[in-house]
Amino acid sequence: MSFVYNNIKINEENLKVGVYCPAFHCDSLYLEYHKKVFNHFNIKVNYVHEVKLHGEILNEISRKEDVDYLCFVDVDSVPLTSKILETLISRIYNKNAIIGIEQTSNNHRNEADKEMALFHANQRGEKISNHISPRGNHNNLTNDDPCYAGPAFFVISKKIYEVLGEPSYLETYRSDCGEELSYVARDKNAEVKYIKFSHCVEPKWFLKEGVEATVTIETSLFQDDSRSDSVADNQPPTCTHQTTGF
Repeated sequence: MSFVYNNIKINEENLKVGVYCPAFHCDSLYLEYHKKVFNHFNIKVNYVHEVKLHGEILNEISRKEDVDYLCFVDVDSVPLTSKILETLISRIYNKNAIIGIEQTSNNHRNEADKEMALFHANQRGEKISNHISPRGNHNNLTNDDPCYAGPAFFVISKKIYEVLGEPSYLETYRSDCGEELSYVARDKNAEVKYIKFSHCVEPKWFLKEGVEATVTIETSLFQDDSRSDSVADNQPPTCTHQTTGF
């Protein structure tokens, strides 16, 4: 398919930025209003309708697209500011870093869940990551941060993606879609930055110590935390995400 791109200027450098939305198995109204929001902010989005796994779509785009920066958004995730691309790219520009919404895969938090996922992965003949041992997982994590940069709104430079070894976005026994990139980034001393969780309508699921995010179709808000936490906490949200997977 033919893609369209955004031209973003950071520090006088013109950057080619592709924004991609896997738009499979979604209500047509989500797509309609998603387009209205991005069109309102004059941000060009490529809607991918291929019937593939979410991670497969992100893999193919990340490995084949000739762009400076890749931005992935879910069909239920929209910006609340016209400068969202400039804001997020500025935070990782010329840095060994990735950025995405602050997210946790609750289905992989418990040791029993990891063991079960590992068992099924072995049954399917999948190659299992050896970054950490599935047993005693919490003691072997390279970074005990329970969060990862989620692909619901995610930005990475093509250069850093290649430096990281073009890791797969596919789920593993320890990771939801896109979560492996945060594991690999930390293993290779790259920084994992977040579009910081702000608040939600109906707190329900664990996000991190002392914080619960939402599930069902309620709204979670995220904000830019490029400034100090005390300042960022008083800033308006940067994007919003309605999710069934927090």
